[in-house]
Amino acid sequence: MNCPQCSHPISLAKQSEKLFTCPYCSAALLIETLRQQKHDLYEKVLQQQSLITEGEGFRWADRYLQPLGYIQYEHNQGYLTDWWVSDKHDGFYWLSVDDEDYILSQDYRVITEPIPWHSLQLNREISLLGETWLLVKKQKLAAIASKGCTAAWANNTELLTLVGASAKILLINLSDNRVTLREGEWLDPFEIERFS
Repeated sequence: MNCPQCSHPISLAKQSEKLFTCPYCSAALLIETLRQQKHDLYEKVLQQQSLITEGEGFRWADRYLQPLGYIQYEHNQGYLTDWWVSDKHDGFYWLSVDDEDYILSQDYRVITEPIPWHSLQLNREISLLGETWLLVKKQKLAAIASKGCTAAWANNTELLTLVGASAKILLINLSDNRVTLREGEWLDPFEIERFS
């Protein structure tokens, strides 16, 4: 992020600060204004460069999917966009786009077995839901925008991505003392075909 006054790079160290002073030009900047500018820029980039865009359907494998809305999250390495999509049979899915990773998932059935939290460490296998999974990614997410749908997860949440047999994906979300699971699969972005 750059200072809107002098264009020098700035870093917002504390999320709780309401006012920020640029160390280069001493301009006093309202944090919410900076966050809105950052969000506006991200939304513009999202609409210009994404394979998935609002109002434009797409085909993947034998499924035709239509975006209904999205939620944007920020994490320490960039952004994750969760697209709420439906197919022509009224099936609803989440398409999570994080850099080059595209994951199509659905909310998982209610589980009754306990999750082995002590085993949830990167690159470590765990047994859950009768299968063996490998934890490949842990992310702290902060919701920054949504359009056309309400937040699937809380504003501040931790997302765990696990990979199982045949590249099956399990997403575990930890927020507000609540656990949400989604099961899905990776999509090859080169197999996504847009249509109007």
